Amino acid sequence: CVIRGARDKGVKVTTGAHARVEGSWIEGNANGGVQATLGGHVSVVGSVVENNAGIGGENGLAVQGLDEFDALSTLTVEDSIVRGNGGNGLSVRAWATAVVGDTAFAGNGTAGMRVFNDVGAPALAVAEGSAFACNALDGAVVANGSLVDLGGGPFASDGGNAFSGNGAGGAGFDLRNVSGNPVAAAFGQWDGCGAGAVCNEAAVLAGDVRDAGAGVAISPAVAAAGLGLPLVTRVEPQRGRAGELV
Repeated sequence: CVIRGARDKGVKVTTGAHARVEGSWIEGNANGGVQATLGGHVSVVGSVVENNAGIGGENGLAVQGLDEFDALSTLTVEDSIVRGNGGNGLSVRAWATAVVGDTAFAGNGTAGMRVFNDVGAPALAVAEGSAFACNALDGAVVANGSLVDLGGGPFASDGGNAFSGNGAGGAGFDLRNVSGNPVAAAFGQWDGCGAGAVCNEAAVLAGDVRDAGAGVAISPAVAAAGLGLPLVTRVEPQRGRAGELV
């Protein structure tokens, strides 16, 4: 589907409902792209979510719940592109969970992914095999009492995330931890790794990571030069028509 030009969210799922957004283009909506809220559950697969703006809800993807057990909201994102949105590429807020795989968050107006609970109970996000690149402020940021596993942490992320070019002009960082919890981000690639076959982890911690919380663990990090040439193992869909995302 193409969902464009909505006066509020392109897709909003709430109060215990479930939705799957697959192979779709969510673009140019007035106050955010896709949102799960108040106990809603959304899966976004193989889609492009871009250029959604607004005031207050201007995120490409957003998930938030209520501070009650029966109002947990959930979001899963796979094989998608989330770019050019007015706020965060992905906002995970208060009594919500997000699981992200093989997705690119690029060129968003604040962070690629923000996980926080300025109100309510902590949020949780797990990401692997994803890129956080060229976002205006931070690649990924975790705040308050919320939790993130970007690789090698307690929630089984395999890592493999790439962080590059975030916070142009020194405004932000590839990864910012201002929470009360440690952040695991092992097996990732960073700008500061350098051109060698072994990542310069000290440079990453000095320049790419901002830790004002309980610590960030990036080791082992993976230098791009040590990976060799990329190998294409899968293309989805296997056939495409003009204008489709492959």
